[in-house]
Amino acid sequence: MTVSFLPLYVTCGFFAAIIICLEIGWWIGQWHQSAGKWSKTGGIVVNGAMFVLLGLLVAFTFASAAQRFEARRHLIVQETNALGTAWLRLDLLAPGDQPAMRDLFRRYTDSRIAAYRTWGETGDMDAVRQELNNGEKMRNEIWTIAVAAANASASPAISVVLLPALNEMFDITTTRNLYNKMHTPYIIYMLIFALSMVGSVTVGYSMASDKKRSWIHLAGFAVILAVSMYTILELEYPRYGIIRFDAIDHALVNLRAEMK
Repeated sequence: MTVSFLPLYVTCGFFAAIIICLEIGWWIGQWHQSAGKWSKTGGIVVNGAMFVLLGLLVAFTFASAAQRFEARRHLIVQETNALGTAWLRLDLLAPGDQPAMRDLFRRYTDSRIAAYRTWGETGDMDAVRQELNNGEKMRNEIWTIAVAAANASASPAISVVLLPALNEMFDITTTRNLYNKMHTPYIIYMLIFALSMVGSVTVGYSMASDKKRSWIHLAGFAVILAVSMYTILELEYPRYGIIRFDAIDHALVNLRAEMK
């Protein structure tokens, strides 16, 4: 398993930027104080309004990232169940049609497993896209064989039972592929960053009444914001950081082992 440290690097940069902005605000406040221009009037109100907005943005971004994270996990389970159901209903096919279809199912399942295993282990998106494209081709072959078998069969069982199961399996796969591309718009991250920087400057300015900085408060403020952002990034991009789907992905591996 290869862990990308990009979320951690982004978080460290975010933390450093907050500390720098806090320091800039404190020095501006010190300069204004020495020049007799320093004023705390309205600072509390402005800071309060700014951090309420920042808190709402972080909360909504966290909630949407957590929702997508849970949806992605649920879709893995749904795809495994749909694939297993369709596999069992292949018994409805004529004995002569079953070997080719079962072989396609095995190769299709292998392709799905390989795509997400490659994503988690190497992060090679070109290889991932290649596997997803291979799976798409095999899906078309599976559907073509199933439709031909339904047309050739005198019994409606294939059309009524097997084809809907295949359709559900394909729909969930498409939904899962699309969900993997759905993320929080970058402009929201930019807005959170901008508000955090401006807010840090104003907080530092407000603390300029003291000759010495309270590093405990400064570091605590920066850590809370940075850790919040790190958690959001981990939930939003679960295959790149520490948070993983490996245990849930194994459900598809177990299903493949049952495809005798």
